[in-house]
Amino acid sequence: MPSRGHTREMGALSSTDKKLVQPSRRKRSGGDPSLFARFLIVVFGALITLWYMISTAETTILTHTAQHPGFFSAQDCISGSGGGISNSHASPSRKQLLRQIQSTEELVQPYHLLTIAIDSRHSCPDLCTFVHPLLPAWIRYRQLHFESEVDLAEKLKDDHGHVIVVARTNIINIANWAVSRRNNSTSSEVATTGLFHNADERFHKGEIAGVYDKFDYVLRQYYQKDDDGLFHGYNLHALGNYSCGTHVQSLPLSENEAGPRWGVHYVPLNAHTVDVQLLHHATATYPTSLRPTNCSFIGRADVKRSKHEREEMKAAVEEHGAEMNCTITFTGAFATGNTKFEYFNYDISNSKIGLSPRGSAIETHRLAELLQMGAVPAIKAEDYLFATFTPVPGIIASDWPAVVRLMKQYLSEEKAILEENRLSKGTRISKLELLSREGTKFYRDLGACMMADMSFIMKGAFGLSDG
Repeated sequence: MPSRGHTREMGALSSTDKKLVQPSRRKRSGGDPSLFARFLIVVFGALITLWYMISTAETTILTHTAQHPGFFSAQDCISGSGGGISNSHASPSRKQLLRQIQSTEELVQPYHLLTIAIDSRHSCPDLCTFVHPLLPAWIRYRQLHFESEVDLAEKLKDDHGHVIVVARTNIINIANWAVSRRNNSTSSEVATTGLFHNADERFHKGEIAGVYDKFDYVLRQYYQKDDDGLFHGYNLHALGNYSCGTHVQSLPLSENEAGPRWGVHYVPLNAHTVDVQLLHHATATYPTSLRPTNCSFIGRADVKRSKHEREEMKAAVEEHGAEMNCTITFTGAFATGNTKFEYFNYDISNSKIGLSPRGSAIETHRLAELLQMGAVPAIKAEDYLFATFTPVPGIIASDWPAVVRLMKQYLSEEKAILEENRLSKGTRISKLELLSREGTKFYRDLGACMMADMSFIMKGAFGLSDG
């Protein structure tokens, strides 16, 4: 910076200053024509590339739409090709399953209307697994409630489309209504009826055997196998197995086979996170190595059908004392204690392992909640854990003492790996962390596989299938 004695106003430039400044002025005012030309070429090239990408994508989507107008089958969701579902499929990639492709052309295709009829007496739609999250994109639906079978028949007397009835009891009366509805259909439009047997925790045989046949398909909560490998005479498969599993029964069933034409399907309980704002995306779970609590449980102690098991679980954990670093909190009623927000974002998210005993039934919503939030489930072996297209990832053993012993092994291994990484600046991943990642992936894939199966079943119910 010049000294104060050498300063002068900008207007008082010397002749030498003017000569130095003038070339710079000419350069700024005129610019470099070669730079501008290169800029135009780059912009033009980018526009050409963008146009080519858009036209290619549009051609591909419209071709697919022409092959599958208005909807996608389960097979389309898995492989991107047409056709029905065979008895075996290769395990799909998550990218293939996560979403059904829709173009602007498909948005103007005809859609199909579905009625979800909910038995207001016992169906508990606010707390139980529900059907609409499983529906494919080509279905539009409405919901209505009914108080009795007479009320149901009156509300749907002019509806000849497809109906799913959500009910917990009174299945026999609803099944008889479904038969009457089908028999009264016109030859050109057969009214079809599916059942979502909701919250049947006690497996009422009288409302299952010989009753399910009267529906076009049945979805049900809670899985069970009889000694002959069947479920009250029916093949019961987990929803999602047709698209993502192997060795399943072919659909539709023939007239000589027992059961609804489009099968009997077990629907795993979902997580109660619909109305909960999660602090992070459900796929971005906190690593187990950073979670401060080794294991946790919050729930009732006085559940009649599993009281003994919960006491056994608590005793097995407490036998190992403070070294387990577990928190077990018993509450007075279902879904009480901490708020849902606190339960998901703090209790589960801060636990490496989530204890998951039986509840009012052999299966609880807790398992799905743990999987979604990345806490590794610790649970006694049950048939339903191995019924899905791949077994549920978790720490599973025959009884709670054995479960706790496995928990200790996983926790010790993770502690040793973290110490090794600290000393060597390594990046090894513990088996517990891998199990956590497997759990969140399984939960996401299960939802996509179930939706693919529902698309196939709905296609049959709407008369859109070749079967």
